[in-house]
Amino acid sequence: MARASRAGQPTGAAEDALRDRSTIGNVVMRLEAKKLIARRPGTTDKRTKRLYPTALGSATLDAIAGAVDAAQRRILRPLAPAERRRFMTMLTRLVDINNVHSRAPLRPAAGNDVAGEGAPRG
Repeated sequence: MARASRAGQPTGAAEDALRDRSTIGNVVMRLEAKKLIARRPGTTDKRTKRLYPTALGSATLDAIAGAVDAAQRRILRPLAPAERRRFMTMLTRLVDINNVHSRAPLRPAAGNDVAGEGAPRG
């Protein structure tokens, strides 16, 4: 479950989790069974379903945020601060460039140009 996952759309959640659509259905069912998310009809198209974190889901995310941050700091600790920033910039660039090769490529957000053709960004 991603905190800001495409405004609650299951397809956006699948893209955010880098899973295919068939897999995300199972994940959504499990999260819903654990009362971590709620599924509601879309506001403009009732055939769609929107995903929302429940109070328990939000509390769970808040509870693990510190551990996730600590793990990221531990992984990056051997690098100097400037190297960390450069590494994260380069890693983000690689992910963006190789997005086109993903089983579940991310669609760029409106107004956001992602280099999905395999060409390096300038």
